[in-house]
Amino acid sequence: NEIDDGRRQNRLDSIWSFQEPEVSKLSPLFLLDEFCEQRLRKPVEAIEIINRARLYMSQEENVLEILAPITIVGDLHGQYFDLVKIFDLVGTPSISNSFLFLGDYVDRGKFSCEVMLLLFAFKAKYPKDVFLLRGNHECRAMSGHFGFKEECKVK
Repeated sequence: NEIDDGRRQNRLDSIWSFQEPEVSKLSPLFLLDEFCEQRLRKPVEAIEIINRARLYMSQEENVLEILAPITIVGDLHGQYFDLVKIFDLVGTPSISNSFLFLGDYVDRGKFSCEVMLLLFAFKAKYPKDVFLLRGNHECRAMSGHFGFKEECKVK
């Protein structure tokens, strides 16, 4: 109903209000630099980032209507520095720079956790401008087989 939708939107709108300025430990631009220096986040911080993104993603429809222009990125497979290079070339996600990520974020590369946390942070910061589709590696069987599960335990 409309009242519940209003409360939910107020909760979502307030999530980032205390995060300004952009130097917050959970802000995407801070994380971008931290992960380049291979600094890990505390588990409580990682869980907070995941929960914030989940709030927005759980509200999205299964079929998205996305307006151009948009940058489309696919198959990162834990290659964090490839993602950084993409951002160097076309800019980071923002209200004026939308992104569609096609899945397969994890496995194979050594930085799957960093890729996921950074994308979740951008999703939570710019929910109407960052879209994350699930690839075949974003399931329990594949991520367990190819190493993401173990990477999460270690980090």
